[in-house]
Amino acid sequence: MIRMLTAVLLTLLSTFAVVGASTTSADAATVCGGKEIWAKTKYYDGQAIGRLRVFYNATYGTNCAQFDHAGATWGVKRFTGVGLDRCTQTSPGRGCSISTFDSDYGYYSYYAGPAKVKAPRNCVRADGLIYWRGAYRTITSPVIGC
Repeated sequence: MIRMLTAVLLTLLSTFAVVGASTTSADAATVCGGKEIWAKTKYYDGQAIGRLRVFYNATYGTNCAQFDHAGATWGVKRFTGVGLDRCTQTSPGRGCSISTFDSDYGYYSYYAGPAKVKAPRNCVRADGLIYWRGAYRTITSPVIGC
């Protein structure tokens, strides 16, 4: 979580321009591919505002994550991000010691991502965020995919 917030702050400090804006919607499965292994919706005031999704492609041993806008945020350009950590662990248990990660942050209207890591035998952890109603709204997956 600290890594994600640091990345967000560095991105905001280093640019005042719109970065990598997405202006068209896309089917989440076509962005990441593979099989969805975890998903959770983020709510604000009882309304869905985003959904973090994690996929696994067994053919390539690759995990992928994206954060989709939802409800009132769909089609609204907001600072949005997704990060995916490959853990050194190969079975669930005591958190995630990060061996590598990928992320995608910017001003998007429909989704952030894909963030991909090669992790055929390792656990992964994903996090997503969206700036909504004056604050960063975040969501983090458990350690999964082991």
